[in-house]
Amino acid sequence: MAASASAAGDERLAKGDRAAAMSLYREAVTQYEAVLQMDTRNLDAQRELLQMTRKLGGMEAEDRNVPGALADYGRALQAAQGLAAAEGPQLSEETKRELSEVAQRIDEINRSAGK
Repeated sequence: MAASASAAGDERLAKGDRAAAMSLYREAVTQYEAVLQMDTRNLDAQRELLQMTRKLGGMEAEDRNVPGALADYGRALQAAQGLAAAEGPQLSEETKRELSEVAQRIDEINRSAGK
């Protein structure tokens, strides 16, 4: 279900309907979060949640919605931290990169907002 909502969001975005795309992406986030409530070690769902919240954060930032962007990137950072904890000492380069990039985006948004 979550993957379907994500794919439908991509289709709507490609057609220029940002509002519908964002709504579908938020639906996917809700579904991935539900999966993770049942199985906190589901790394695939954690990765997908990370990607969806990053995408939403970027869209909110483009729309100059600072609170929305920070909320979405904050959730992305939580997902990346969850991946890092699950990976333990064998932290992948991908997860390291995700942690760094999300933290950097949060910092950039805060600086642009004068925080």
